[in-house]
Amino acid sequence: MTYELVLQGEGARLALSVAGRENPTGVGSDAEWIACDAHLEVPGFGSGATAFSMTVSDLRRLARLCDGLLAQAPGRCSFEIEEENLAIELELDMRGALKVRCTLRQMATAPTQMGVEYVSDRGSLDQFARAVSNAAGALDDDSSRR
Repeated sequence: MTYELVLQGEGARLALSVAGRENPTGVGSDAEWIACDAHLEVPGFGSGATAFSMTVSDLRRLARLCDGLLAQAPGRCSFEIEEENLAIELELDMRGALKVRCTLRQMATAPTQMGVEYVSDRGSLDQFARAVSNAAGALDDDSSRR
């Protein structure tokens, strides 16, 4: 099952697709890795996408960061994965305005990156946080069944 984690805003949209475990029969740390895609759309400017891997622990950490920001507004949090293909910075103010900074990187032979900053809101962050938590929980449940 693929999980779609979307953070929509004014003028941009970040969509993370979590496809599932890279090695469904793996054990230990090999079982932690999940296959993902990130797609960043900026109408009028274009879009970018990259495939990457992160761990279920990374996904849980992203969920905790989003939940913490929602509980402690105003505030800011940053998320970057070990492979450095994805970086997200979120800043939520007292009025519920959310500033999103996102960078996608491809680490091919000619490394490239695409970055954008856009405005969203508390409701979009709440939906994103729930989707991230649900995906992490489902992947945790999947690992406990093995």
